[in-house]
Amino acid sequence: MSPLVCVIIPNYNGRAHLEYSLQSLIRTTYPTYQVVLVDDCSNDDSLEFVTVNFPQVDVLRNSVNSGFAASVNRGIVWALEKEAEYVAIFNSDIKVLPGWLEPILEFFKNQENTGVIGFTEHPRMSKDQFAMPSTIEIHHVGTKLPGMLYVCRSDIFEIVGFYDEKYFMYGEESDLFARIERSGHQVLQSSIPVWHFVGGAGQKIRLRIAWLSYRNGIRFVVKNGSIVDVLLQITALLYYAAVPVLRPAGNNSVIRWFSRGTLSEYSEDDIEGFRVQLHRFRLGHPLANICLWFGAVLWNLIFLPWTLIDRFEDSKRMRKGQ
Repeated sequence: MSPLVCVIIPNYNGRAHLEYSLQSLIRTTYPTYQVVLVDDCSNDDSLEFVTVNFPQVDVLRNSVNSGFAASVNRGIVWALEKEAEYVAIFNSDIKVLPGWLEPILEFFKNQENTGVIGFTEHPRMSKDQFAMPSTIEIHHVGTKLPGMLYVCRSDIFEIVGFYDEKYFMYGEESDLFARIERSGHQVLQSSIPVWHFVGGAGQKIRLRIAWLSYRNGIRFVVKNGSIVDVLLQITALLYYAAVPVLRPAGNNSVIRWFSRGTLSEYSEDDIEGFRVQLHRFRLGHPLANICLWFGAVLWNLIFLPWTLIDRFEDSKRMRKGQ
């Protein structure tokens, strides 16, 4: 029998995206999968829409608005109770091809040190271009993996733990990927395309998103990087907050820093994705951006002892799991 894959969809007021997202998901050709939508106290008609139109999707309802990370964790617990061999984290604002799962699971079978395999984001891809590549390539990317969709071995969570819920949303995937890499397992990316309405799930909460992006961007490097990484991240965020206009892509040091590599390694779609993601940090006026940056630095200083404790606990857990 084919191994069970549990697909987890965290949702908060995502009714406008669930229609196309779930329509693409139910066309999945892999036979043994189950889907759960974890709703984080939506006040739109998401739940009614899913219940009426997609009865094959299980629904879990959070009692309070707990955040993206907590919603995913609840879905992971649900998947482990189902004894799923693999877990897929599936954003509500994406579209997938029917054959998105089979090549990923085939690769997992022959690679014991693989922890996660993700996909290639194509925010500008047209319907005519949205097709399975003739040759599927899979390569190592580490924490650079886009988080809109990825597949994990379920036992990896026993080694590295679940999402860090203190992120609430933004940064939790990179934090998980960093722990997976430190545990000796690889985070890989496939060339299988996924259409992503970048930022679609959070356009109506711009201030909150900007705040969490600044705050969590610093917290991530405090938990996972060196002192030099922390200083570079803080400087890069300040630069991006203060400079009102993006420079041309070839000279954009901020995009280069956030992508953790040289721009020559990325396609136009990759660079466009970075640009869209970096707009999370902008409220429209440099002074407002700098205020958020200052608040994020102060927040991380206040909570530095707790972040360092979390870093220590992560390392302790992974040493025990190895």
